[in-house]
Amino acid sequence: LPDSWFITPEGISEVDEFIKKIGQAQKLGVKGVMLRAHHLDDQQFKLLVKDINTHCEAAGLAFVINRDCELANQSQASGLHLTSSELKCLGHRNEFSGRWLSASCHSLEEIEMAVMKGLDFVTLSPVSKTTSHPEAETLGWNDFKGIVDQCPVPVYALGGVSSADISTAKDCGAQGIAAISAWLEG
Repeated sequence: LPDSWFITPEGISEVDEFIKKIGQAQKLGVKGVMLRAHHLDDQQFKLLVKDINTHCEAAGLAFVINRDCELANQSQASGLHLTSSELKCLGHRNEFSGRWLSASCHSLEEIEMAVMKGLDFVTLSPVSKTTSHPEAETLGWNDFKGIVDQCPVPVYALGGVSSADISTAKDCGAQGIAAISAWLEG
């Protein structure tokens, strides 16, 4: 697994714009891409997955989509990242046919659920204050480490983190970080 994931920002619809943002993130050191585009309908999303997957393979980037299990299977996605609510609805890992299955978690209880259901890795958030969720209570690095120490699968720090936090995250036992704005230039 990579030590850094770029989570694509919402609102982009054009393949070229996604590829531009992914290229910017890769120049800043990102090693994996989590494609989010919840505003697109299923057919548009499947077409986008195909194009972005091809681009990521050629660029040597790990690639997962952030959508539901059914659409991920239809898209033949190699990786799927679930929201915490989708994690709760998941029966077991075998519902997804791809290689990597992960989820967004916000507590030790959600991580335990992810582990019980056979997920491969998780994100844990928010570590620090974020502009996207300014009202959310943050974990801070000490509580983050305390949770990671109890987790048998790789964990990524998410929420108010940047590339400068990769070492801190690893020192806390994490695999690395996942972020949106940390990888966007201008």
